[in-house]
Amino acid sequence: MRIPEKKEKIKLVRQAADFLRRDDVFAALLIASVGIAAFALGNAHGKSVERSRGGEIRIFWESESEKKRENEVVASKNGRVYHYPWCPGASRIRPENVVRFSSPAAAKKAGLRPALNCPGL
Repeated sequence: MRIPEKKEKIKLVRQAADFLRRDDVFAALLIASVGIAAFALGNAHGKSVERSRGGEIRIFWESESEKKRENEVVASKNGRVYHYPWCPGASRIRPENVVRFSSPAAAKKAGLRPALNCPGL
């Protein structure tokens, strides 16, 4: 690279640095980055994802009452095992046959055992 080309590059770098040092550009970049971060955090908070039998994915927001039911388990009227609502076996229970328990201990007390394919039970 020749000296005039190097001088031109240095000049361009200085111009870019001077532009970024301006307060209005810094403020705009700061506001945009805070806005993007706030959107991402707000979007991720309280969101649940479920996959239905057909493979379709549903995304919904949890209400406060749903958050209180984190320890809830479900079983089938005719079954002998219980599952967390997000386990694979729970999605195969027909809605009209679902029985809900407030905790795994309540399901055990009803004579059910934990499902083998449900992680965490």
